Amino acid sequence: MHGWRCGPGFSLRFRKPVTIFGDTYFHQGETMKTLVWTVTISLGILLSCGCQKSTGPEETRARFVYYAVDDTVGGGAGVHRVPDRTTLPELVTNIPAVFLTNVAENGIVVMQFIHGAYPNLQGRCESGALVTVPFPSSPFPQMTYEYLQKPRPALNYKGHRFAYPVALAPVTGFTAPDRSTIVSFKCDEWKMILVQVDSLIREELRQWPEITNGEIGGNTLCVSSDGNTIYFTAMGTRLSGDIRVPVKSFLAAIGADGTGFHRIGDVEEPGDAELCAYNEPTGRLLVQTRTGFRSMSVNSGRYTAFSLENAPTNASTSVAAGTFVVAGSNGIELRNAADGGTVRMVVTPTLVQAHLKTTVHAITSAAISPDGERIAFTASLDTDGSRVALLSINSDGSDIWTLSADIPGPVKSVVISNPVKP
Repeated sequence: MHGWRCGPGFSLRFRKPVTIFGDTYFHQGETMKTLVWTVTISLGILLSCGCQKSTGPEETRARFVYYAVDDTVGGGAGVHRVPDRTTLPELVTNIPAVFLTNVAENGIVVMQFIHGAYPNLQGRCESGALVTVPFPSSPFPQMTYEYLQKPRPALNYKGHRFAYPVALAPVTGFTAPDRSTIVSFKCDEWKMILVQVDSLIREELRQWPEITNGEIGGNTLCVSSDGNTIYFTAMGTRLSGDIRVPVKSFLAAIGADGTGFHRIGDVEEPGDAELCAYNEPTGRLLVQTRTGFRSMSVNSGRYTAFSLENAPTNASTSVAAGTFVVAGSNGIELRNAADGGTVRMVVTPTLVQAHLKTTVHAITSAAISPDGERIAFTASLDTDGSRVALLSINSDGSDIWTLSADIPGPVKSVVISNPVKP
């Protein structure tokens, strides 16, 4: 899956003990409303009860660049899209947004809005209609489901399977053991299947008796193109006072129907792994750690580690071309997904500055299209990133185009499609 923003994976969770019905549980210390169960929802999104497949004549196809802005001060908040090689952006929604999935081959893109905005997740169909992502009902009267900002949502390339995380949180004054669960919806049936993966993770790590809990780690999920498999980072933790300390982490896979949970490969530094993307042609998961990136085979669990001269700001992988791009302090690098080898430096801040004829401080994000042919990226025009330019370029470094010379607000996410229907 391409278009994932990737950041540090290390985290510590603080807990305070609470005694309920004679048992001691733990909740996050700041507030009783803090999220306590982490679950992932996988569903056949936007099909019969959402986006309707077009039955009209074949239309001209074009690439589109979507970008998300969460700043309400500058007046540009929301999700926008612009046809590639034009300067004609259109407003998709004015709700401040923080993340976009890839654009699927059927033209669907899913938008994640700022915390508190409702609905928190919406999909844009190829017809242009906006559809609210389905949401589960709580099985307990004392609890309610809430959206999480992280891990980030995932949409498979065909656009018929979507995964996102929710948390089961107390309504008032009630808490429960922290559990990680995968909640799956099969396409068109909408029958909820709950698979509690914390027990599966603990069983997989049973040789470490100090581990008291298993949970979904990292910030990102990946879904295979056929929608049958979800990839995620699993983590075993132990309690040290009020702190949950990571003991062991590994990459895991489970079927969207809740079957077939298995361990793919270990991560040496527990709690410090960010699953960035899944590159289907090579069967490799792209993972970021504090020391760089690694490419891990989903079949053997073997990995190739590689460092970056660039300080990475995000990574994006193409579905079809076996490549990925990394935006960093030196520019945008195109690399092989299999071994991390550098194909080329696509563009540098100096070259962007010469193209725009204005000062460019950094290239802040980049996304490669699923076919690996075109890259969309942003360039910061000031030191704090509050003004950016949006551009596109071929992956061989040719044909740079300014899509927007000055966006009045920080761009939180950018993605670019293959040629799709307008």
